[in-house]
Amino acid sequence: RFAAALDWPLPRVGSALIHPTINDQAGFVQLIRPRYLNCYKFDKCILLFNEALNLGELSIEEKVHALLGRAFAHYQLGQVDSAQADWIATIDLPGAPVEAVARALYNQGFAWGKQGDQEKEIAAYTRVIEHLPGAPDAPVARALVGRGARWVKMRETEKAINDFTRVIERLPGALVEDLAKALINRGITRSMHGEEKKAIGDYTQVIEFLPDAPVDQVAKARGKRALILAKLDEEAKQTASDHA
Repeated sequence: RFAAALDWPLPRVGSALIHPTINDQAGFVQLIRPRYLNCYKFDKCILLFNEALNLGELSIEEKVHALLGRAFAHYQLGQVDSAQADWIATIDLPGAPVEAVARALYNQGFAWGKQGDQEKEIAAYTRVIEHLPGAPDAPVARALVGRGARWVKMRETEKAINDFTRVIERLPGALVEDLAKALINRGITRSMHGEEKKAIGDYTQVIEFLPDAPVDQVAKARGKRALILAKLDEEAKQTASDHA
């Protein structure tokens, strides 16, 4: 299974969507924040965010968190159009922090990809990557991994390798899990091209040179590398037998 960009190291429940952090909400309207922290039912969360947004006394940062939180809840309930409306509101909000805009665009792309709209998915990721000045390395890397995964599914493997390589070589602020995904995905894509030794090199980087990589990604890299090594060993034995 292809290691696409399907998560984010922030609070989430059953979704790959980027969810606003709780700790970032210091100063969130006192009436709403205590109840939001204990909100586990998404329909109830939406009501709380509605209440917060209707108060009219939110800072830009607080409004952004409310919009992203409400979008997250809408998406969990299958209310994709409402989620998209909140992401658009975040993107269009004057003064919205660039990282919040990047999160909203990434979520738009993720949602469109799930709906099968590849053009809109790629366009959203590309806005983060190419048209969002000042965007931190972390969301740019996440968008590159997502776009690269889509390129692979579209058989645009050279474009995919370029996106994964950009994460690996040009974004020092990329999160380690995204770096690991980029390496694994590049290894998979290189194997599709018959570049088995290069693929082994990518998997080895995850296994031996990323000590903080998530355990599941290291395990995946080990499994992929083992399969290639077994294949190469079998081919070598067959060649030797043919020349015996």
